[in-house]
Amino acid sequence: MRREAKRFINNIKTERGLSRETVESYQDDLKRVYGDIDGFKFTSSSKTAVVQRLIVAVEQRCVSWPAAWDVLTAEMGRYEYAISPSGGITYDAPSGYHDDCVIALALANYRRW
Repeated sequence: MRREAKRFINNIKTERGLSRETVESYQDDLKRVYGDIDGFKFTSSSKTAVVQRLIVAVEQRCVSWPAAWDVLTAEMGRYEYAISPSGGITYDAPSGYHDDCVIALALANYRRW
């Protein structure tokens, strides 16, 4: 079943617009292996919400990570926000950089609430 989890992760990384049935099938496979898991649908508003929740948790010292986690520390230091003309806020890594670790931490923080 670990192969199923890797297949799920690889497909999510490489494909856009998976059908609901495909995603639910992958979730079912992962639930059989790992038990209590939840899906999370990324939209611009849901990403903003989980990142803002992470920001608050870090500021309140509810979330921390070892100093040796250089990749996460670097990603957190580079993470940016932008305010659109309509006043909306978006969060992302600068062009040419990744935010995988930041998003993983944001999702872990989201799940603990």
